Amino acid sequence: MGGKIIVHYGVRSCLDALEEDVPPLDYQGMAFVIDHAIVEDLRDIAADKEFGLGKVVDWNISAFRTEKLGILALSFELVYKAFDVSPLRDEEETEATLIVKGECSFDLRDQAASDVRKESVRLLDAQGSLIPGKAVSYVYGGGIAMGGERLRRRPYELRIPLDEPDES
Repeated sequence: MGGKIIVHYGVRSCLDALEEDVPPLDYQGMAFVIDHAIVEDLRDIAADKEFGLGKVVDWNISAFRTEKLGILALSFELVYKAFDVSPLRDEEETEATLIVKGECSFDLRDQAASDVRKESVRLLDAQGSLIPGKAVSYVYGGGIAMGGERLRRRPYELRIPLDEPDES
């Protein structure tokens, strides 16, 4: 079993080593991968409020280096089109969006998301308000202690911001 161990004599040299060349990131592709990992759960949440879930219409992703080579930490927000499927709905369809915020790990080699954690899920009308009688606004605990037991923790210790994508 072969391996390589590198010893750093200070935090700066360790951080510099983590500044390895990261290939250009496909943020849209990352949004697709995250969507694939969580869409079924989001469909269930929307269905509980008699809404269907459409496609991702907007997204925002921030990427961070971690101490794990080839693994990025991602913070994400995905915005989905949602539509009223209630049998008692008005003739006019309620325009809505479902917004999910969360974090995950992203393997650059496999282009795969793991440890996906939702922080919040909100179902909003076209004006950005909660829909009367159909309100969905979940906030999930992330790594907090409850009853003496620690919930899920981040699978990394360091989060070093990468440059944000160009909006061109």
